[in-house]
Amino acid sequence: MEINVINKIKALYGITNEENNGYNEEDIKIIEANMKVIMPNNWNLIYCKKEEDKVLFKNDIQKYNDNRYDENELFESNDYKNIIIPKILREYYLVLGKNRNINEIDWILLRIDESKDDEYHFGKPVITNDGYLVFSTDCEKAFYFGININDLGKENPMVYAKCFLPWYAPDFFYQWNEISELDKFLLFMAYRNGAFGGLRYYVSSNRIKNKLPINESTIKIIENNWKEIKDLSTERIPFYSYGNEQIRHFYDDYNEVMLLFYRKNKVVQLFYGTRSLNKIEKMLSLIKTEWSRGGCTK
Repeated sequence: MEINVINKIKALYGITNEENNGYNEEDIKIIEANMKVIMPNNWNLIYCKKEEDKVLFKNDIQKYNDNRYDENELFESNDYKNIIIPKILREYYLVLGKNRNINEIDWILLRIDESKDDEYHFGKPVITNDGYLVFSTDCEKAFYFGININDLGKENPMVYAKCFLPWYAPDFFYQWNEISELDKFLLFMAYRNGAFGGLRYYVSSNRIKNKLPINESTIKIIENNWKEIKDLSTERIPFYSYGNEQIRHFYDDYNEVMLLFYRKNKVVQLFYGTRSLNKIEKMLSLIKTEWSRGGCTK
């Protein structure tokens, strides 16, 4: 029997069963009973901590959305009271919801607590008035990820994405598009955040001018030494990838993760993360490229 998504993530990050990385049931019940409902074209306001951020965002919306921005459109409604968070997302919040390395590096899991004292508080889950429970965004607040309220009773519903910046992903601009089942989305988020710096050791390589980070022979080395996660290597997850058409995922016994970002059938970005010093040393000995970023967290 295949281990579930939460156990895969715990294995990747080295989290034991004794560690408490989640919220309690009462936290979830409070947010379910007091879910805010907001206009879909304006709900970014709740994530802007500073007035100058609101002004910048207002200018952005005016430029790209026919001046439809209006702060007065933020409102509360009784239409969606006592929302029930789907089972898989509920369990995720209970077990891993407070772990910032997993949930707040590049893609953000919206918090359900009241802690607003730091830069990385992006707000709580909300309901848009076009009927989506939004529970995640990205660090630039360009994409928002939600579940259709008609699917909240499903154990593993589909996740949809909407983009507020047209140059990121035109097909997603101001319209919800189906992307993946909830469990795959949470796994993708954890892997992406790990490779982007959430895991202790991480490196990345980007295309510099016309020089690609790796060639075909190096891709073969990767394919021969790491396992590809086929159901995550998809063409339907284009967010925050600047037009990349595919993202391939590789791993080895849930101790490391590697992401290859493709554009026009060429790898233009490579991200890698692991909690094992031996793993990254082995990877660096096999993959020869000019690394543009890397580090070691505590």
